[in-house]
Amino acid sequence: MKKIKLVCVSDLHGHTPKDLPDGDILVIAGDLTASDTKEQHWEFIEWLGSLSYKDIILVPGNHDVHLESHEEELRKLIESQSLPIHLLIDEAVTVQGLRFWGCPWTPYFPDVNPKCTAFMVHGDAAMMGVLMNMPDDIDVYVGHGPPYGILDLVPGERNVRVGSEAVFRAIARRHIPVNIFGHLHNNRGSMRYGGLDYYNVAYVGDDYKPNGIPIEVIEIYGKSNNNIKRR
Repeated sequence: MKKIKLVCVSDLHGHTPKDLPDGDILVIAGDLTASDTKEQHWEFIEWLGSLSYKDIILVPGNHDVHLESHEEELRKLIESQSLPIHLLIDEAVTVQGLRFWGCPWTPYFPDVNPKCTAFMVHGDAAMMGVLMNMPDDIDVYVGHGPPYGILDLVPGERNVRVGSEAVFRAIARRHIPVNIFGHLHNNRGSMRYGGLDYYNVAYVGDDYKPNGIPIEVIEIYGKSNNNIKRR
């Protein structure tokens, strides 16, 4: 079976990396621009259109307020230029034989910037509501926020986990092999839990500057999670 390379990144916050690795599918898990203006979102889409990936999976995050309120406008821009961008907001798409689901939603958390609350809901009950329509045949989950207990620790005095239990349960119940997210900049990394692979692929640190960690490349040889490895 053909090997597929997923190039995965999140929380770009206005950065457009020049060192993106080669791959088949670029996956972006939210927080796209620096100041969330219409012009920056359009420039971001144009930048994506200049890349050479066969397909691009794009999921928004809580900083993408303009995108949340102008979703159809962005979709028309993508369509008008025939770009290979799949903007996923509570929907699935099959790309190169892999089934993706995009979930931009995250729970509110204490002290969240009131200007950065796109796609945020109050509590895990609401998160369960936005996940209820996710089908069972998903190969790659792309969400902005982490599942509870998975690369979701806020260190320091608070030292609390802020991931979503609803996301954790939804992934576990469907046994989704590959799960990609960001949101928590200081939790960049990967781990395996319950036979499933999880990746926090945040591009910036807490200072909103590139963290210098190589961009994640996931090689998938088939639909079984036993055929998935990191590069």
